[in-house]
Amino acid sequence: EVGKRVIPALVSLASDADHSVRLAVIRALATVMINAHDEQVLEKVKVQFDALVEDESMELTGEVLKSFGRVIPVAEASIRDGYILSKMISIATTNNTHANDAART
Repeated sequence: EVGKRVIPALVSLASDADHSVRLAVIRALATVMINAHDEQVLEKVKVQFDALVEDESMELTGEVLKSFGRVIPVAEASIRDGYILSKMISIATTNNTHANDAART
């Protein structure tokens, strides 16, 4: 059910023009990542997190990092080690290359 009903709705909302909607989607995606065990569902969630981080909004990236903090303690090792930690390193690396301190998350 999650893959058929919830994920398509979240994918649609993740590209909404309203910034607050996209922020709310991040929390929902994190919840799906915690509870889903279907690889196809998890892959779709990862794609959405990637797209949200690519937006380069400090607020969205910060919310993604907070959500990852919620997910890490309860995530399966493959998700934690294979995706979340590498994504966090990538975000940190990008963040540290900003010349302007105000542009850092």
